[in-house]
Amino acid sequence: MANSLGWADTNVAATYSLTLLFLRTPLLSAVGALPTLLAAQVAFNKLNKFALAPYKPDFPQPKAFPGWQTLELRNVVFHYQDNAFSVGPINLTIHRGELLFLIGGNGSGKSTLAMLLTGLYQPQSGAILLDGQPITAGQPEDYRKLFSAVFTDVWLFDRLLGPQGKPANPALVDKWLEHLKMTHKLELNDGRILNLNLSKGQKKRIALLLALAEERDIILLDEWAADQDPRISAGSFIRYCCR
Repeated sequence: MANSLGWADTNVAATYSLTLLFLRTPLLSAVGALPTLLAAQVAFNKLNKFALAPYKPDFPQPKAFPGWQTLELRNVVFHYQDNAFSVGPINLTIHRGELLFLIGGNGSGKSTLAMLLTGLYQPQSGAILLDGQPITAGQPEDYRKLFSAVFTDVWLFDRLLGPQGKPANPALVDKWLEHLKMTHKLELNDGRILNLNLSKGQKKRIALLLALAEERDIILLDEWAADQDPRISAGSFIRYCCR
């Protein structure tokens, strides 16, 4: 057609046609990768909001708060920049060893409160205090070390780690694998999880195991029991924790 219209001779038209034919697959791949790249950009933006400490070759282990007894949120307020949703002012006191439930409907701010409580979000106003002493701007890593958390958008790592990044306690791992009904479903090799091809409910059980293995002072579960079957009911889990 290009030859008959005088746009190009046969050789040039064939060259362009073959070039476009070979470029078709990589162009389609590039277009198909765009949603993944956009999702990655959103994830990086969320990570930047956490204000994580910069990496150092001799990264120091954060100092914990030994012997703390009360954790308090005092007049804490947080709002998202991209919409009008906000939570607060929140006044909440948690005592060491206490079992606490946050109850509310969808969109009521429970997950946002969980982010504030664990130090992943910083309040716009108000303060977080341990034993009456406010957490200062230079202590977020120390404070976050108190928590292990399982959020709704759970992500699994393949290594079981204990306190200070050391290998997890085998007796603790075996005990919880049995209670979570995962002894015969999870393959472990020297603390590494070999199979992560699991259902959503099973992945949340493994996320709980990873959190418990760290043996931190506070464990926070965000709707953990929502995807569990009756054998791992919320009531059964709570009774087991309180024994």
